[in-house]
Amino acid sequence: MNTPTPTPAPEARPHFVDNRGGNTLDHTDPASLYSVKALRKDVQADRDLLARMNQRAAHVKPDQDPKLAVLVEELVRIVKHAKDEASMADDERQKRKVLVFSFYEDTVDWIEAFLDCVLERDKRLACYRGHMASVVGNEVRHGVSRRDAIWGFAPQSSGALAHALHCLQRDIRSR
Repeated sequence: MNTPTPTPAPEARPHFVDNRGGNTLDHTDPASLYSVKALRKDVQADRDLLARMNQRAAHVKPDQDPKLAVLVEELVRIVKHAKDEASMADDERQKRKVLVFSFYEDTVDWIEAFLDCVLERDKRLACYRGHMASVVGNEVRHGVSRRDAIWGFAPQSSGALAHALHCLQRDIRSR
């Protein structure tokens, strides 16, 4: 049974004005309570500042980003450490796994595009070619689902191996 979602009391709801100037909710404060001239001036100053920031940011390229340069050098260090410490090839693969977290999808896109280029041209990172996945929310990116990315990164702890074994057993029984 579906129960209706209660509507918050008017004083608990946010106040919005739609882009046509009409009220979208029951209550808005009259403009006479504000210094509209000063508010307009402040908003314009904010818009100008954001436009300047946007203009400056547009000139930043991934190969000029110092944080991305540090990421590359850290990946190189991880590859070397894994090679030096590993007892066999599978152990080496396990030791060079890396997770990079970001709250923002744009940042994930920025890092992923940069790493795609770097992995193709930097021989020190050749072991990562074709072994990179990104996850944003629950969406499928580049044909890889969130579940597949997790299972590929951590097959044992994510339950991927147990799931694969279960599916294999089910397939064998159904024959």
